[in-house]
Amino acid sequence: MKEIDISGIKLWDIQVFLMAAETLNYSAVARAMNVTQSAVSKSIARFETDTRLILFVKHGGKVHLTPAGKKLQSSLSEMISSCEKGIEEAHLVQTGLDNTLRIGIPTTNNTAFVLNFAEKLHKDFENCHLSVDIYDYASLRSRFMDDKLDVIFTSLFESDSFKDPEIEWKLIASMPLCAFIPESNPLSEKESITIGDLKGEKFIVHSPSMVPGYINLINSVCAPYGFTPVISKYAESIGSFIMAVLTGDGIVIGDELIKPQFPESVKCFPLEGTSSGNIVVWKSSNPGKALKRFIQI
Repeated sequence: MKEIDISGIKLWDIQVFLMAAETLNYSAVARAMNVTQSAVSKSIARFETDTRLILFVKHGGKVHLTPAGKKLQSSLSEMISSCEKGIEEAHLVQTGLDNTLRIGIPTTNNTAFVLNFAEKLHKDFENCHLSVDIYDYASLRSRFMDDKLDVIFTSLFESDSFKDPEIEWKLIASMPLCAFIPESNPLSEKESITIGDLKGEKFIVHSPSMVPGYINLINSVCAPYGFTPVISKYAESIGSFIMAVLTGDGIVIGDELIKPQFPESVKCFPLEGTSSGNIVVWKSSNPGKALKRFIQI
């Protein structure tokens, strides 16, 4: 095969191709890029000529990506993503903000932890740029794994999700698990309860797709008392937990950190003999100076 000269390929044509490969709709590409549909067609035709590839075919009035097109889409998407990341990092160096730290915390977490560390970090790195965002557990985990976050705070029961050898985590706050019981439940009238008291109760739990480690936690807590929890509802968020408890779907076991989220009509019972807590998670391969200092703090 004759060597292909890529020196004449335009970045514009690559961008048009990638958007067309994603949408399979030339009209949508034209609208998004503020050009005519004819300009999109000419760009793709030119790109096919330059690469000597058939990237799209039309069948039944619809545009389809060829196998060669799918392969090129995958390769070029990675290249563009790497290019964008490189430019972003170069801008941070140019502006003196190369000590950037992207922090993620779950919606149920205590932001005071992060603010305390951030204040100490600023004293050591005056030019450090901190970006702190709040996500649900699943988004927090996926953004960290995709290197869109440098460090995350999360619950101890999430630690099973981080098996990669380059991922490290540290327990920074230890606390017992708590049972959250509505006042309509007779158990709410007791002074204290144990896991054994929950044997006949229905449990509201995290959806396994959102928090895989939570089910294992609940099962391991109940097993020593000779029962498997009866699950009445899978909740996708803390808001769903609260509504499910208030509407009588069952009880919730969770970290003490979520106590402020519940109204006073839901009683919180610390469960003796249980343990949970907050962890901070990072990747040892991350070279950021700010991250290293953050972990030291």
